[in-house]
Amino acid sequence: YPIQRSAAFAQRSGELTIGPPKIAFDAGTGNFFDAPQRIERVGVPVTVRVKPLPPPVPFNAVLGNYAIDARLDRRTVKTGDAVTLRVNAGGVGNVNDLRIDLPPIAGVRTLQPAIRDQQRLTNGQLSGTRSWEWILIAESPGEHRVPPIALHFFDPDTETYQSARTPALSFSATGAAKAPEPTIQAVDAPPKPS
Repeated sequence: YPIQRSAAFAQRSGELTIGPPKIAFDAGTGNFFDAPQRIERVGVPVTVRVKPLPPPVPFNAVLGNYAIDARLDRRTVKTGDAVTLRVNAGGVGNVNDLRIDLPPIAGVRTLQPAIRDQQRLTNGQLSGTRSWEWILIAESPGEHRVPPIALHFFDPDTETYQSARTPALSFSATGAAKAPEPTIQAVDAPPKPS
């Protein structure tokens, strides 16, 4: 009877051993006057052989099979306003391993992304989606281009490296550039009388 299902991810190649599972539970006869008996069971360890990824390994490549898409919540803003860039990557594999870096965009200030994960284990296969949301603030007028974002992965079914890529996106900002916010200057304190 399945009690728990877990996904384990190898951190190195070679022969690795997953330790024996342990379970403890109380069992009784159902009689009100009998104290339950503590029972412990120990399973058997499992040894797996982990193959290394074939070289050359692309930068930031992960194991799995993924698709990726991106969209902006709007295409026109006033200078100084923000748009939201949402990128979703999903497929079979451990989505916690997915990393995406948004390159700098000229004339745009980019805030740190909010990241959300959804995972599911179905028939012994882990899959899910990782979503990133960046706030992009247009600091100058004109057309601003979000370059394509690439995700590289090794598909264990085909034993090949593959890439998924978003299309380039753009939005335009209208109106004069806003002056930077003044910083608070320290006021020199008068000298103390002696």
